[in-house]
Amino acid sequence: MKAVGEYVIVKIEERETASGILTKAANQGKVIDCKVDTSLRDKVVLFNDKREYTSHNNVLFIPYEFILAVLD
Repeated sequence: MKAVGEYVIVKIEERETASGILTKAANQGKVIDCKVDTSLRDKVVLFNDKREYTSHNNVLFIPYEFILAVLD
């Protein structure tokens, strides 16, 4: 999947806790693609979760300006 314009494609991944519970972080995910900043690819980012984004199969399309930090 390739990003178009100033969007970042972010996959929301489930994580399993030590007790076996699956969780999804509401404001973080792994970048699949970003044309604006290619160094973000395959990095985990935090984004503004106070907005609604277009989604498709656990993938969010987030405007670049709403990326807050790179964790990984």
